[in-house]
Amino acid sequence: MMFNRIQCGLFMLGLCSFLMFGCSNTETDQNSTKDNSTNQNSTKENNTDQNSTDQNSTKDNNTDQNSTEQITEEPKSDITIKELDELEGVWIETEYETYEVGTTSVRVKWYNTLPDSMLFGEMFYLEENVNGSWDRVSKVTDINYGFNAVGLILNPNDSRWHNYNLICYTDGLALGEYRISATFVRETLDGVDYGAGNYPEYQVYGYFNVGDKSVPRNMSELDDLKIEFINDKYHFSIYLPKEWEGYQVITEQETGDKESDELFRNIDNEYIVMTIRHPNWTKEEPYQDISLVIFRMEQWNNNVNDATGDDYDLLPHMVPGGDGRYLITINPAAYDDTLRRYDEVMKIIGNEYSDSSFRDY
Repeated sequence: MMFNRIQCGLFMLGLCSFLMFGCSNTETDQNSTKDNSTNQNSTKENNTDQNSTDQNSTKDNNTDQNSTEQITEEPKSDITIKELDELEGVWIETEYETYEVGTTSVRVKWYNTLPDSMLFGEMFYLEENVNGSWDRVSKVTDINYGFNAVGLILNPNDSRWHNYNLICYTDGLALGEYRISATFVRETLDGVDYGAGNYPEYQVYGYFNVGDKSVPRNMSELDDLKIEFINDKYHFSIYLPKEWEGYQVITEQETGDKESDELFRNIDNEYIVMTIRHPNWTKEEPYQDISLVIFRMEQWNNNVNDATGDDYDLLPHMVPGGDGRYLITINPAAYDDTLRRYDEVMKIIGNEYSDSSFRDY
């Protein structure tokens, strides 16, 4: 049911927002270290004199300033960088070979040429090449940055975009050579699931430079029989069959169905209808469009319950995309199984959110 799918999806999004991992944490709790040192003194005194024990106990509560000041050097953190193997057939590429000075965001494309599923998350490191050694980039800040605990699926023989926000590591990159360092797990081997706790983990790197001028990268293409439709404004991409080259994009304010339009206006009065039309479409011989209804996420979250009366079956089918700022759905009034390429379009959309050809961009 539509109710279950949407309700579960919104629940998981809400859950993930509370599961946070720090960008980096090398700070040691100095007070805890001092207390442990003082407790040792307290234990020794306990063997000889109870009054002395009471005095040392008071010192343990940080009331004796002289005792606290005896420890002058904070112990160094023991951080071990885990080295992982790379997996041939899975890699990432940055959208630009060179980014401008001051960059705080890098978009990469993940590639998987293997017949097995991979899973990666939001967590990553930013590293800089310093005299031939890759050193992690960090900054001094009081802000507690973190990463959403989500799993992003990389399907077999597929690719997908992902944006990395660098702000937790830098306020703007200087001239130099950098790389994104990320990890992923392999879920299956020849289609057979490894099982919980047995998924092997691997490393990927996305290399780029920072200079005075941006230089786009000639990205790898996995399938020369497909083209990629990218919409930068609403942050989604779709792989289309090569025959769609020359498609037309039409933007409107109405779906063509009065009841749907009334519902959608109650959710977001600035919703838009976007149609991607096959190049061979004519009035005499129409093809099935890829027709979408796009909402602003903030308005959707604020109004969807009241607009539907909590009847979520009224809502259209969702597809990936939007980058958290927009919600992409299909236009239910635009699909007709008697039209040419109907089955092809439905396969692009997918029966479920997870098997759609739509991707975040």
